[in-house]
Amino acid sequence: KWSKVLQACGFKVTTFTTTGISWVPDSGYGAVPAYIEIHEVSDASTPIPLVIQVRGAMGNVKFVLDTVGSPVAMDFEFKGVLQGMEDRASITKPAGYDTVKPAAFMNTICTAYGEALDLDKFTIDMKNKVELYVDPSTGLNGYTGARVSRDKTDPPTLQVDPTLASIATRGHYARWTAGTTGALVMNVGTLLHISAPALQIVKAYDGATRNSAKVNTLDFILTRGSSGNDEIEILQGSKT
Repeated sequence: KWSKVLQACGFKVTTFTTTGISWVPDSGYGAVPAYIEIHEVSDASTPIPLVIQVRGAMGNVKFVLDTVGSPVAMDFEFKGVLQGMEDRASITKPAGYDTVKPAAFMNTICTAYGEALDLDKFTIDMKNKVELYVDPSTGLNGYTGARVSRDKTDPPTLQVDPTLASIATRGHYARWTAGTTGALVMNVGTLLHISAPALQIVKAYDGATRNSAKVNTLDFILTRGSSGNDEIEILQGSKT
């Protein structure tokens, strides 16, 4: 059920019959907003749900792994136009939500430049630029909704924390200094696959420790591949 929120973050959705669904960033999806309701429940003896309604919402998403053994999470930040607020007698959970538990990030294939990454955490930030679109003809706030754009000079980023290794063992130094690009592959169980065709290291050897061991914190940018809208692909299931 990720499609609606990812579309509101500029992702195009492709369904492969009954085998899988993929999401890729696409410039044609910069104006596919969502309607969002935020439910806040009071601390009164008889709790009263306060519902905040937002229309024309679009946003940015980060794909985050906090630690090995946890599932990959999506961290959303939306901007939109206040539609209204109301009290409700009760909160009703919408029907149709998945009951399948997300796969834990364990026994996972995770490679960059064809080399295994022994990481504990990562963050992929799509770096969406979200702006409200002004229209004086609208009767509320003077905005029709939000729009998403991407700055070519500020592409999506990835940060990981693999173990520090010698230059001879890992090729990070040569790739960093030469600006070499390579592919990212993350297969989390059989349900979630994250891939990017053209990683590029922009920062490396930033000293840190993990479990009392030295790590090489790496910052990448995700550049575009041959199709022009494929800095990253999220695939649930398979394409065949």
